[in-house]
Amino acid sequence: MNNPANPFGSSYQGLKKQIRDIMYVELEGTLNPNSPEDMLMAEQLFGEVLAEENIVLSRAEKQRLFDDVVAELTGRMSSE
Repeated sequence: MNNPANPFGSSYQGLKKQIRDIMYVELEGTLNPNSPEDMLMAEQLFGEVLAEENIVLSRAEKQRLFDDVVAELTGRMSSE
């Protein structure tokens, strides 16, 4: 049975981790969620990572994944 809160199934966590790890290295721990410039840079990088990894998602799926990745990155970056 599919969980509507997680439309990707068990692969969602793996996909999120893969993208988060790539973005973390690329951003070098400098993402400020309150900076429009940083968020624009993160959005562009996110799109590039999806394209390079050949990941095709709907607009809603992309937004949810982006939001989740940014939430983890900013939590991870602020604690390091």
